[in-house]
Amino acid sequence: MVIVVKGLNHYSAPVTVREKFALPESALGQASAELAQRSPVQEALLLCTCNRTELYVCAPTYHDTLSIINRFIAERFGVDPDTAESQKWFFSYRGGEAAEHLFRVSCGLDSMIVGEGQVLAQVKAAYQHAMEEHATGEILNSLFNQAIKVGKRARTETAICRNPVSVAQTAIDMARQIFSDLKGKNVLIVGAGKMCEVACNHLKNLGPCNITVANRTLSKAQDTAAVLGATPASIDKVPALLESADVVISSTAAPHFIIHYADVRKAVQRRRGRPLYIADIAVPRDVDPDVAKLSSVFLYNIDDLKTVVQKNLEKRRKEIVKVETIIMQELGEWDAWMSGREAVPVLTHFRSKIESIREKELRKAMKKFGHLSDEDQQAITLLTRAITNKILHQPTVRLKEAAADNDGAAYMEALKKLFDLEPADGGDNNGERK
Repeated sequence: MVIVVKGLNHYSAPVTVREKFALPESALGQASAELAQRSPVQEALLLCTCNRTELYVCAPTYHDTLSIINRFIAERFGVDPDTAESQKWFFSYRGGEAAEHLFRVSCGLDSMIVGEGQVLAQVKAAYQHAMEEHATGEILNSLFNQAIKVGKRARTETAICRNPVSVAQTAIDMARQIFSDLKGKNVLIVGAGKMCEVACNHLKNLGPCNITVANRTLSKAQDTAAVLGATPASIDKVPALLESADVVISSTAAPHFIIHYADVRKAVQRRRGRPLYIADIAVPRDVDPDVAKLSSVFLYNIDDLKTVVQKNLEKRRKEIVKVETIIMQELGEWDAWMSGREAVPVLTHFRSKIESIREKELRKAMKKFGHLSDEDQQAITLLTRAITNKILHQPTVRLKEAAADNDGAAYMEALKKLFDLEPADGGDNNGERK
């Protein structure tokens, strides 16, 4: 049995191509089931994020499986992956390479931003949907459970996911350094675009705080606030809101300042020394830079935050070696499990053949010793069985040990040739593994 993965990601294909293969999370389970039902596929799982679409399949042979995957892609997405143009978008791996690729994905090493945390949740969700539709079985269940374990280890044993590397998340992290805890703080979001939405989502993960979304178009502020559980406000209310705000994050498309020095100065006078943190993540800037001169005001613009982001990325990159060590450890366990699993049918057939010979020869012998009592015959039967088990014990142990390293396939092939063993499933169990 071989595991095959075929897919495309942000390394191999531009977004104009990736969007053609996008599937909503709600459709992943059914799509996985459809692929799993195609003979000779036995298990299947589709993983789809904004940066990747990958198809994991477990089947008896590699090349036949690739053909089935290609037909599925052509029918499901309306794009023929066999054309010269399409081939440059796709990658494919099998066996241990497929497992290693998935482990790297779950750890965030294959993400556009190193250590990105959301991908592990997406791997879990894809696996859950496929399992609920009975598209996975023993092998993919084991593979994805171990991939999730690898991802968790990377996040708990290394700093690969620590230190924020998005501007919006960094803006929140800087605020936490000033206030220690943002619970119960008043947060003013100026603008209702994507950057501010990301900031709000990060805030929600830190515990309850009071968020107000102010926008030039009040209806847009109301829509965004409704989704994020915030309070809407029109942008002309910003000067008044500065007095009660602890954290201000501004990202509008305005060509001029939205937050002026005079307004902040008035607010500071009424705040009685309470610190005010302002993150200006807009280009052009939303906040008059002279605001930084006011006492108890902490102003960071997008360049300040990007400098922090770059330093954090460097910190994450230093963790890659630690994560890769974890991956190699877990990959060794996975290869040992797969090799041991592949050895089972060979050993079973080997023992079955020897047992068949023992029974056949015992029956011949018993015809010559018909005068023996039932008790004596039983004793001889037990004796022959004990001798057989003793002879088989050492080869069985050695083959199981060899199955855990690179010699496993050679040992199994030798055993099949020496004892003229045909594979239990009628096909080559090992020829497709790398």
